[in-house]
Amino acid sequence: GSVDTATSGHFKADVSLNATFGQVNDDNGVGTLPPNLLSTLTGTIDNFILSADGETMNTWSVELDGTIADDGTAAGSTSGGKGTTAGKFDATFHGAITADDPHPTSVVGEFDANFGNGLVAGGFGARQDKDE
Repeated sequence: GSVDTATSGHFKADVSLNATFGQVNDDNGVGTLPPNLLSTLTGTIDNFILSADGETMNTWSVELDGTIADDGTAAGSTSGGKGTTAGKFDATFHGAITADDPHPTSVVGEFDANFGNGLVAGGFGARQDKDE
C-alpha cells in the first residue's frame, strides 16, 4: 500500500549522528566549542524503505536531539516533523577509549517517532567516521 495505508513491516533507513564528548581547546587553552554543544548527540534518520516491497518513504525524516551522560549513554527526543508529537531515543556508546583517541568507535540505540501520517519504532547503529 501507500505510506498512508501501510500498517506494519520491516524497514531500513540511513542514520547520521554527530556526538560531542568534550571541549576542544585551542593553543592557548581556550575552549573552541560553545557550552550548549558539549556532551550532545544530534542526528537524522531518513531515507526509509519498507523491506518487504521496496516502498520508499523518503518524506519521513527523524531528527534526534539529546545529551550524553558520563556513563557513555545518551537519551533525548525525536521529531518527525512540524506539528507532530515528540518521540524519544536512547543509545549506548561502545569502543576502547585510549589517550590517542578518547572517543568511542560505535553507538547503538533505539528510537520512536511520529510523522503525522504514521509512526515508526526501530533500532540504529553507527561507527565513528575517521575522516572527520
